[in-house]
Amino acid sequence: MCIMYRTPKTNGENMNKKGIIKTNQIQKGRHRKPFVIYVPLKYAAKSIPMMEKYLSRNKCKALEKQFKERQSRNPYSLPALEKAIEYAAENKANLIAANMGRRLRNTKVMTLLITAAARNIKFFHFDTTFKNATIMDPETLVTISAQYVADLSETVKERMKKMKKTGYTDKDGNLRYSFGLHSEEDLRKAGEGGAKAHRENYIRFAREIQPEIEAIEKDGHTTLAAIASELNRKEIPSRYGKAWHPSSVRTIKIKIGELS
Repeated sequence: MCIMYRTPKTNGENMNKKGIIKTNQIQKGRHRKPFVIYVPLKYAAKSIPMMEKYLSRNKCKALEKQFKERQSRNPYSLPALEKAIEYAAENKANLIAANMGRRLRNTKVMTLLITAAARNIKFFHFDTTFKNATIMDPETLVTISAQYVADLSETVKERMKKMKKTGYTDKDGNLRYSFGLHSEEDLRKAGEGGAKAHRENYIRFAREIQPEIEAIEKDGHTTLAAIASELNRKEIPSRYGKAWHPSSVRTIKIKIGELS
């Protein structure tokens, strides 16, 4: 069974280099609540087994249903996280995640996690080594965000100073030059850049979804319709955030084959 404990605040002894208080961590002991696993889809195949191993080693229960967030162009589109929080509330569980990176500074993520904390759902996040999972309470999240804003402000000030020195801006910080597209050559290059980005995104998605499809096929679901049904059952969205169909499964399998 597992227990959560709080490291006491003592004159900065329990602060990290950024001045953030070290908080609750998972440790073997008396059982509290099961855990709901949440992770970005691109890291799921590698991270989830490590998360499950860690929880098992510390005698903590992980609920069977897991939530994987597909990368979106809209940073505030987080359907998997919203569902994970609701699932945790329904099952009186806590939430545990990994590989969230800068998403922890996302205002939508902060709002959801602060709301979850008010519903008695604790949020734990693994470090990069997967040797420990630390609770990210509302105070910690706000501290991380405030530190990021302060660092960003300093970075912007430094860059503006450099731009003034190099002549890109006047003494008041106004841009001296226009950076718009003016020629057909510029437009052609921009179009080629967009097409390249589209191809790269497609390849990245194919590599992310490949482990999921292979796992489904190992379970005996080998037809296009069966694979589509399983992906939809697991609530894994297609490339454009929609439901899977046999045709979309066929298309992505062709791309996976090209990358093999």
